Amino acid sequence: MTLAIIAGAGALPAALTAALPMRPFIAALDGFSPEGLTPDLTFRIERLYPFFQALHAAGITEIAFAGAVRRPRLDPALFDPITAQIVPRLMQSMAQGDDATLREVIAFFEEDGFQITGPADIAPILTPPKASTPDTSPTATKQTPPAPPR
Repeated sequence: MTLAIIAGAGALPAALTAALPMRPFIAALDGFSPEGLTPDLTFRIERLYPFFQALHAAGITEIAFAGAVRRPRLDPALFDPITAQIVPRLMQSMAQGDDATLREVIAFFEEDGFQITGPADIAPILTPPKASTPDTSPTATKQTPPAPPR
């Protein structure tokens, strides 16, 4: 599989890239450049399907999202005919909040044939070790009361 990182702002995309054995294809949403990386391609949401075509043409099959992104302002004049067809889905998800919007954007990528992976899956070195959880069973939390004073 050939990996692309959809890079947002901040240092995470560069850290993820540095942790990989080969430099992946780097794409960035217009206006959200990653620190320390030059994107191979910058794209706009209004041109999502031409962006997908460019990824397919570059041989990309796997996508990881990394970095910070805020909701961009959408320019209705920039929508291509295919991307314009998903605007109702996109607007509905945007009305439900950032998490719903991200889930919908991920669904668009998956529907176009891309496999989505997480930074922890491709560069586990960047993931902190699992923390041990305290024993919260009733016997573990039961404390012996102090002895009464004499």
